[in-house]
Amino acid sequence: MTTSSQSSPTGSPQHDPWARGRHSAPQPPVAAFPDTYGPPAGLGNPYPQGYYGAPPQAPQPYGHHAPYPQVAAPAPANGLGTAGFVLGLLALLFAWIPLVGVVGWPLSILGLLLAGLGLHRVVTGRADNRGLTIAGLTLSALALIVCIVWAVAFTSAVASTSTGSGSVSGQAAGPVAAAPAASASDTVGFGQTFTYGDGLAVTIAAPQKYTPSSSAYPQDVDRAVLVTVTVTNGSTSAFDVNTFGNGPNASFAGAQAPEMFDSAKVDSASTSTLLPGKTYTYEKIFSVGTAPGEMQLEWTRDILSDPVIFTGQV
Repeated sequence: MTTSSQSSPTGSPQHDPWARGRHSAPQPPVAAFPDTYGPPAGLGNPYPQGYYGAPPQAPQPYGHHAPYPQVAAPAPANGLGTAGFVLGLLALLFAWIPLVGVVGWPLSILGLLLAGLGLHRVVTGRADNRGLTIAGLTLSALALIVCIVWAVAFTSAVASTSTGSGSVSGQAAGPVAAAPAASASDTVGFGQTFTYGDGLAVTIAAPQKYTPSSSAYPQDVDRAVLVTVTVTNGSTSAFDVNTFGNGPNASFAGAQAPEMFDSAKVDSASTSTLLPGKTYTYEKIFSVGTAPGEMQLEWTRDILSDPVIFTGQV
């Protein structure tokens, strides 16, 4: 039997520091496999979430993973094709309008460029407005063609309406005043005929005294005269007569002679398509002074040509 002390060489007992507890009450048996990860019984969970030593999570089944974020497909880049369509439509609308149609040139060219770039985007898959883009190309091309046709017609009109290509025929009804030296217009007497180089001819007879009806405007005039204009189409193409645009415009004794309107007796404004070989006659009324004087009537074929001036005493 082992004792808690030993005798020293001198015979006195010696204290054993390791002997304490050897004879204490028996301890309960320790489990063969202690809970390494769990806390001691009765102490709760002293470990914060995720702290080392916390119980491990159950493994995920094979093949299971968090879903990947969905990436949205880029929106189609349809801007160029749409812009080309809008410009082509505007260009085609403007191209038909005389003078204003010049804006059709830059619009149609820009529309072709943008629609072409838009079609490239469609082919490469970056845009999906194929129909609108092709329509923009078509409209822009048509507008450009119309602009070219207008340019050719303009050049042809300028060449065919040169005043130097006309001739005067017939007997004047009275003395003919010469046109001012600075004017490029031809001077013709009343009753004579001026013929353009292409065969179109115009004659203005000597003005005649006119008595206005009660519905004429204006009423308070000193004297009214009636002017008769005859247009003969000796050319090979049709000519559009416009009594408002062709005139004539009148002046008397060095001042403007106002036009009168008397729908009860004279059709003051009319239009007609004059076929080759045909003749069209219309009338105009003008207010003049009571005393005799020189009257000038300017007839203009179109806005691009100089007027032909008919003169004489009234």
